[in-house]
Amino acid sequence: MPKPLFVEQDPYLEPYRQILAGRLDKILLKKKELAKEKSLREFADGYHRYGLHQTPDGWLAREWAPGATGIWLTGTFNDWKIQDQYRFRKGADGNWELKLNPEDLHHLDEYKYFISWAGGGDFRLPLWAKRVIQDEVT
Repeated sequence: MPKPLFVEQDPYLEPYRQILAGRLDKILLKKKELAKEKSLREFADGYHRYGLHQTPDGWLAREWAPGATGIWLTGTFNDWKIQDQYRFRKGADGNWELKLNPEDLHHLDEYKYFISWAGGGDFRLPLWAKRVIQDEVT
């Protein structure tokens, strides 16, 4: 295994060379996985694509959940119920999408997702939410 440059520059890291090189390999693999055909910077701008966005036609929610078997939007607008009209459609590469009419959601509606997976499911905060609030009870 070649010695990373930072280990050459700092001999005190030599005893940890293999561990650090292994971590560096994992970082590079994850970077490649996240960015795929685009740059890491473009991946970091994912909040433009993912999350809940108001559009001229209503609302558009997108989430990346490759291990999910189903995703539903729940919130104050539907008494936190899991309903088919709020079920996301599965797309390619773990992407999920939900389109809603303008009247389906309103400013300051609270929401979260119910995500199902093989063997279970639970409520989750959206990964790309721009604002979250803490439940005063918990």
